[in-house]
Amino acid sequence: MRVVNLRDETAYEAPGGRLTKVLVDEATGAKNVMVCHAELPPGAKSDVHSREEEEILYLLEGEQVIVTPEGEAHRLVPGSLLFIPPGTTHQHTNPHDEPVRFLGIFSPPAGMGGAIRKRPVAGESEKR
Repeated sequence: MRVVNLRDETAYEAPGGRLTKVLVDEATGAKNVMVCHAELPPGAKSDVHSREEEEILYLLEGEQVIVTPEGEAHRLVPGSLLFIPPGTTHQHTNPHDEPVRFLGIFSPPAGMGGAIRKRPVAGESEKR
């Protein structure tokens, strides 16, 4: 078993200003799942993307809208859970004045945690 505290985990920068912390993945012994905590600043948008993995978003704070190129918009409020099937193109948006915080759960993990850890550490890109 492993206890994880958000305060102890490193935040990595992602496109659109999102900050991501890897909580559970292959590096921590998980074989079938990856869990991350993400924060999307006010007014920010992620890149448009899709994944081969099943993705579940669970909103902790704020209000987030997940949009698709087909014009679908899924509004999430705290306590909302959204299942995103593999191959679904989507974008995370935060059209509000408060940050959004959510958990992303992926299965299988497919090395995503390692890829996230290769991104710049939050705050370090300003030092360059």
